[in-house]
Amino acid sequence: MSILIFFIILLVLIIVHEFGHFFSAKRFGVRVDEFGFGFPPKLFKIKKGETEYSFNALPFGGFVKIFGESPDEESLTGPDAGRSLLNKPKWKQAVVLFAGVFANFLLAWFLFSVSFMSGLPMSAGSGIKSESLQDLHLSVVEVLKNSPAETAGLKAGDRVISVKSASEALTEISPETLKSFVNSHPNDEIEIGYVREKSQIQFIKTKPTLIEGTPMLGIAMDMVGIAKLPIFKAALDALCHRGHC
Repeated sequence: MSILIFFIILLVLIIVHEFGHFFSAKRFGVRVDEFGFGFPPKLFKIKKGETEYSFNALPFGGFVKIFGESPDEESLTGPDAGRSLLNKPKWKQAVVLFAGVFANFLLAWFLFSVSFMSGLPMSAGSGIKSESLQDLHLSVVEVLKNSPAETAGLKAGDRVISVKSASEALTEISPETLKSFVNSHPNDEIEIGYVREKSQIQFIKTKPTLIEGTPMLGIAMDMVGIAKLPIFKAALDALCHRGHC
């Protein structure tokens, strides 16, 4: 299933990339001879205007044949040479060549914007303001191999709900408070309540181990929440690096 998803994503990225070249060439009056979906052998084709739209057997992407993309006698001096990419101004040639990358950028911007509007899991340290994150909670990011946490059954993605020892319970759960709690209970059995995906709360018990003299459970943690933003803020945060300009 993951291989199929990979090929679908690859197909979309390549088609969008090629559409960028196609659209900009058309806008500048450059002749586009073919827009291919997939790669040959050819299954069937449809001609609309001067452009042939072909549908091919290997669904791994696509291609655009732009007149004058490769120099030959027809594109340089033929009767339709004025519509050759080679005979267009250099800046138009540059735009046509760059348009594929720009189309992929626009697609990524659109998808991130939609994700922010519908609700996207984000780290509290990603640049999104904490007040913009809903359902903020401590999440296990990584579990070290052969660590007490792995032996007890914790996995990356688990949501930590409660932490306590025989004598004390942690009231405010964060990466800093959990580290401090483990440091102050190096020899105690610690009970951790967690939720995995949509299951009911589960509990494990484990003891810290000393790593370079420091008691640790062997997990990397982060505060994670759901970023659900209004349309204009979603578009801005999707455009800006790490949620800030």
